[in-house]
Amino acid sequence: MEKLMCNDGLIFKPKGQRNEIDIQIGQLVLIIDEDLSPTTWPTAIVTELFPGKDNVTRVATVRTSSGKTYKRPVVKLRILPCNTPLEN
Repeated sequence: MEKLMCNDGLIFKPKGQRNEIDIQIGQLVLIIDEDLSPTTWPTAIVTELFPGKDNVTRVATVRTSSGKTYKRPVVKLRILPCNTPLEN
């Protein structure tokens, strides 16, 4: 098990356990780029999802404001808080 530190002490997180919100079509996301500062990561809208055999989405197609589309792993995307999904 993986040990994580928090204010209350150690917590145990079984490896492979997902605790993130599932990504959905129409959500606004940041595209993580290790070569850029997080303040300059581009924003995009999720346009297509690619679930695996276990129905867990691991890849998504996103469209930036400039109209470019990218296919990125979900772990390289960060969902931005938004009350309603954006239209494609």
